[in-house]
Amino acid sequence: MDFSGLVLAEAVLSYIGVGVDPSMISFGTMINGARLEMAREPMVWWSLAAAFVFMLALVLAANLFADAVRDAFDPRLRAGGRA
Repeated sequence: MDFSGLVLAEAVLSYIGVGVDPSMISFGTMINGARLEMAREPMVWWSLAAAFVFMLALVLAANLFADAVRDAFDPRLRAGGRA
């Protein structure tokens, strides 16, 4: 759960301009660019949806990977099975 918090913190800090250099690609700069695209006519919403989908996929994949590593290497789970 710490990783998802770090991803959210990076996105928020980059969105408000305090995070990484604005020339670097990050979730916050992607969301900020999508916000500017949504202000146009016709509204372009899929860049905002893509940023959120990629952020969700990254966090979900990291959490699933961490669960698999814990299940494989935790001796308490191997000895007695799941409680």
